[in-house]
Amino acid sequence: LLFAVFTMFLLVLISLVNTKSSQVNRDVQELKEMIKSLNGTYTFETAYPAKQKYMLISLLYSFSGRCPPDWDFFSGSCYFMSTASRPWHRAKDYCESKEAHLLVVNNANEQQYFSSILEPYHYWIGLSDTEEEMEWKWVDGTDYRTTPHFWDDGQPDNWNWGADHTEDCGSFHRYSYGRWNDDRCTTPYRFICEKET
Repeated sequence: LLFAVFTMFLLVLISLVNTKSSQVNRDVQELKEMIKSLNGTYTFETAYPAKQKYMLISLLYSFSGRCPPDWDFFSGSCYFMSTASRPWHRAKDYCESKEAHLLVVNNANEQQYFSSILEPYHYWIGLSDTEEEMEWKWVDGTDYRTTPHFWDDGQPDNWNWGADHTEDCGSFHRYSYGRWNDDRCTTPYRFICEKET
């Protein structure tokens, strides 16, 4: 009897998985057909400006189950862009609680991606010089010296806000189209989490 119940449970589970998989495959196929039909008269780049292109690619990967809900896919990683603001250390803790880390910008493509999709807010990234002034470090251990830098003009400047409140955490600067700025780590900003797929 136990074997029969287990077998029945297993069959129901397989049926549910197949149904969900079939729906995802139909949705992905429908999106691919839409793209294919557009390619007949437009190139993908002219039909979809950068933001829409990235959103469509992210949507395809969301359907495939590679990224969690509310996370976007780009170039092998999943990204969460917060709408809530937190100080840098709390943002770092939040990302880590999701088995991720604050964004590490590894190349110009990643920088361009975020410059093209971010809303006009400051966003924390995973860069700080809290251990030693002007010795910038990425939260995931990536060597800062081996990655390109996208600081805004005159940054990092370590502006001194008095009472030892210097600028030790990196952010996308809202006024410079995603270039970087150093800021006080205690300032609440939106943030971006990253996890590899």
